[in-house]
Amino acid sequence: QVEDGRIVAVGPAAQLLPPADPAIPQVEYGGATLLPGLIDAHVHLTLRRRLSAPRPPASVTEGHALLYGVQAARNVLASGVTTVRDCAARGQHAQELRDAVEEGTIVGPRILASGPPVTTTAGHIWRMGYEADSVTEMRRAVRRLVKEGVDFIKVCATGGRGTPGSVVGRAQYSTDELRAVAEDAHRLERHVATHALGTEGIRRAVEAGIDTIEHCAWLDRDGKTLAFDEAVAERMAEQGLVASIAAGPPWEVFHQDKELAGNGSPPTTVAWLDTMRQRWQLVHRMRDFGVTVCFGTDSVYGMFGDFHDLSYLAQAFVEYGGFAPLDVIEMVTAVPAHAIGWGDRIGTVEPGKLADLLVIHGNPIEDMRALHDVAAVYQAGRLVVQK
Repeated sequence: QVEDGRIVAVGPAAQLLPPADPAIPQVEYGGATLLPGLIDAHVHLTLRRRLSAPRPPASVTEGHALLYGVQAARNVLASGVTTVRDCAARGQHAQELRDAVEEGTIVGPRILASGPPVTTTAGHIWRMGYEADSVTEMRRAVRRLVKEGVDFIKVCATGGRGTPGSVVGRAQYSTDELRAVAEDAHRLERHVATHALGTEGIRRAVEAGIDTIEHCAWLDRDGKTLAFDEAVAERMAEQGLVASIAAGPPWEVFHQDKELAGNGSPPTTVAWLDTMRQRWQLVHRMRDFGVTVCFGTDSVYGMFGDFHDLSYLAQAFVEYGGFAPLDVIEMVTAVPAHAIGWGDRIGTVEPGKLADLLVIHGNPIEDMRALHDVAAVYQAGRLVVQK
């Protein structure tokens, strides 16, 4: 039962009290499943990729980037994702999209925006980032971003595969530099997400008190082999830090036969599955140590025409990763809500929460592919998508 945009009661219809306003409609979805609206903890709304002839990011104009964001926002909401955390965009694009959604100018999910990431000179995604190379510059970058209206801070603790010349396994910042980001961001009531593929960078981010570790791939300094650190994982659990496994599935995984490996699969599919199997094993190990784990798509949209990237990734976690369906559903609802600091507002279907709701045909506990069969999407109790 929903009133004024919030859930006021949950249970069988016969046990709910009549609404205070008799004009409030009753809606029935026979045989459907009601879920919290999905939360993608790591997206890039204004970026795009294509199966062929990709357009280099440097050639995308400011106007095109914003138009990409408008398109992605609309289609992501239609897929059942009611909240996203945009983890890097040029200029103030992500904040502008967020504000446009909030004022009703465009249709889209709730958006938490980091704006440009903080990175070293020539560091990971430097083309769209704010370059900072000292404790003083780190603090200045945080304050500039807060002045520009960001909801959280994104800092690149290691190199990344998308930036030629950076080394994914090597740390870009010292612990003191990362601590300066965390201290100033927390003082200004912003949480901090850090891009960290290498164990060296993960360790420093944990020591610095960063809130969410994005990717968290546990790679050695050369970025080629795994280097899981049990002591760091234990400390992550003790500090309540969240590992956000940001990695979307390639198109071929769900558009080829299920028998992939060794049966003529495209090389990218086999490589992705090999990489993700290692990543999933690490996720299982982290959870064994008590680390809280959620996941996001890292979506640079365009691979899936229906923009169901998060549902495909959830499907992959179950079908290939060996995760229980209910655990996966929590990883895209309640857990990321906690990770982004909105656990008291969204992420579960319970009284007091915002009525961000997803109605699907079928039962995802029995078949995760049911997430693709969207019947309706509600934001704050308002019907925004009906199929």
